[in-house]
This record gives sequence, C-alpha cells and structure tokens, in this order.
Amino acid sequence: KISRINTFAFDSESVLVAGNGELNVKYYKGKFNAYQRTYIIDVIDKKILLTKYVYYFLEKYIQKLRDGAIGGVIKYIKLNHLTDIQIPIPDIQTQNKIVDVLDRASPLITKRTNAIVQTELLLKSLFWDLFGDLGVNNQEWPVFQLDELCVKKDDIRCGPFGTQLKKSEFKTDGVPLWGIKHVNSNFTLLTDEFVSTEKAEFLVNYILTSRDIVMTRKGTIGNCHVYPENIEDGVMHSDVLRIRVNEKKVSPYFLAYQFKYNKVAQWQINRVSPGGVMAGTNVTKLKKITLPIPPVKLRNKFESYLHKVDKLKEKLESPKTKELFNSLIQKAFNGELSFNIDFELDALVREVDLEKKQNDLSKIGGDIAYLQRLVDKLNAQEFEEKEMYNKAKHAVFQLLKDDEKITQEYNEQSNNVKLVLK
Repeated sequence: KISRINTFAFDSESVLVAGNGELNVKYYKGKFNAYQRTYIIDVIDKKILLTKYVYYFLEKYIQKLRDGAIGGVIKYIKLNHLTDIQIPIPDIQTQNKIVDVLDRASPLITKRTNAIVQTELLLKSLFWDLFGDLGVNNQEWPVFQLDELCVKKDDIRCGPFGTQLKKSEFKTDGVPLWGIKHVNSNFTLLTDEFVSTEKAEFLVNYILTSRDIVMTRKGTIGNCHVYPENIEDGVMHSDVLRIRVNEKKVSPYFLAYQFKYNKVAQWQINRVSPGGVMAGTNVTKLKKITLPIPPVKLRNKFESYLHKVDKLKEKLESPKTKELFNSLIQKAFNGELSFNIDFELDALVREVDLEKKQNDLSKIGGDIAYLQRLVDKLNAQEFEEKEMYNKAKHAVFQLLKDDEKITQEYNEQSNNVKLVLK
C-alpha cells in the first residue's frame, strides 16, 4: 500500500532501502518523503553510475542485508551495512545494457504482485458481503469468548521462553522453527532455522500443526495465518502464538479472516497487547476477547470461496517467475549475462524440430530474457525467415501446453491476441 503526504523532502531519482522489519529495496523517481529508518541512496555522478543499476544490484544483495540485520524481534540495519557494500562498476554502456534487460523482465513480477493484491481485495469483499460488519454484528449472531471456541484453555498459547529455546540450539535441518516473518509472508517464506527431533519433543506444547492459527504477538501484532496443510509440523518462536480451535464450533479459516477484517476484534487484540517500544500480546487476556460467530452455512460458503481464491493465489505466487528473474540478476552481476540475446535465441530456435511434438526447450523456458524476447519477436513478427517463424511458433505452442510461463491475452488497442509472459 502506498501512503501519501502533502509535503516532500526529496525530489530525485533514488534507491530506497527499508532499514528495519521486512527489509526491502525500491526504486523511485520524483517527489517523495520517507519514514525514519528508511535509507535514501542518491548517485552523485550518473555519468559513472546509474541509479537503476544500483537498485538492481541491491535487489541481488538484499538477502545478505537481511542475514546481517541485528536486533531482537524487529531486525534492523545500520548505515555501515550499506556504506560497506562493494559494488562492481562496469562501464556505463554495460550498465545500460544490464538495466535494459532487467527492466524488460521486471514487469512480470509487478504484474503478479498486483494480481495477488486484487485477490486479497476480492476475499475482503466476499467476507463483507456474507457477514457484514462483524464489529457491529447487526445480525445479532451469538458471541463467544475466544477460549470457548477451543477444546482446551491451553489451545491458545505463546511460543517458548528464551530459557526453553536458546539460539545455540538452532540447527540447519530438522524440525522447522517459525516466527513473525513467516506468518507475515503467509508461510510463503521458508524458514532456515530448525531444532533437533529431541528438542521438538521437549517443546511438544509449542508444536504447530496443520489448521492451527498462528498469530504474531510482537511487532506486527495480530497478523495471522492458518498453518498450511502441506508443511510438516514445526515449532513456534516466542514472538508468535497459536490458536487451535474446536472445529465442531468454528473453522480456523473463518476465524483467521475475522481477525483480519473485524476492526473490533483488532481493537481487542491491540488492547490486550500493552507495552511501550515493544508491545506484546497477553495470552491470558487474549483468551477472553469476544467474537460473533455466524451460522455454519455462511461460514462454509466463505471457506469454499476462500479455497478457490487460494488456488488462484498459489498459481500467482508460484516461485518460477521470481526464480527466473533472480537468476537473471545473478547472471547480470556475475558477468554471465550475454547481451546478444537475439543471436543466442535464434540459435536455440534453429534447433527446434518441426516434426517433433516435444522439443527440449529447457534453455529457452529456463531463461526469462529468452522467453520475453521470443514473445516480443513473435508479436512483432520480426522473424525474417519463414522457417524460423514456424519454428518459433512451434516452440511457443509447446510452451503454452507444457508450462505456465506464457499465455495469450486479447489486446483491445490492436484488436488481436498477443502473447504475454505470466
């Protein structure tokens, strides 16, 4: 979500780095303002270094910043984390070529991100259409305390204290550990922290299993997600809590979305999460918050919608496109990126056998630069040789059937169907 303000402190082409929380990097050109702990990077001499080149380099480097972040619950970086970065600076012509290639590929990521946002808005609309404002509860549906919706009082509990789980006990494999950043990513971000099987057995009261609601209790208080059914059981960090509901009374999915969309529920959670700089949810008080529960028929209808939308989101959140883009960035800054894409693509297209239904297209399909150029050349009919044009079409038809990277869309301006990358 973009926030807006009436005044601006900057009017420039800049790279912005979020210095705490979910560290990320953005490129912006124009008037803007920035929050505290946002680092603004401006290039002094654009004849030597392009701002967008810096941006794409930091996109590649951001994971190292995350790994080096300091602090407890809310991780952050200091200025030296940025000033100490050594960035390779090729000649300006090479920088322009790298930026051009990455600029053509990056809209694919933006397109998917925007589509995911739209699915979230659709879900919210469906929720309100079915249940109205549950904070007001005009339908006068029965109201329950949160702990009344569980089998046992201890089905609502926070993660283990520091004395029960020390950082020195973390492993590189074993039983997964889950914390705030994983809940905030809806468990699309995989963990790199684990504990041994023996330690997990010791922490049996803090196990997460499928259909548990996992909620952040520090930092981004109240964010929650249902623990996915396709992930093995794990252990929760101390900065999150678990709500295990009695499914004869309520579905975890409906309850999780009520926490998201019921403003009175959010207010109650914030009220039982006192603190100054670092608030934390009081689990004993959380058990007593009250929530309206609509009829099961309506709840089941919402859950049916939810699973259909989730399947769509799963396709949109497929890591394939992001992995291809990240691979392209790696190649660009490791000196492995060829800028003679047309020459290399033509060589690969020439290898296509028109008599075969299945050709080996792994090199084309595995490189986003090749895919984008293939689509562009076919849409613009740039292939001069008829045989090359037919081979390119043959390859695309196979890619359309075999994989989800290319699709067809109707273009209203040109009044015809165009090939696009998903």
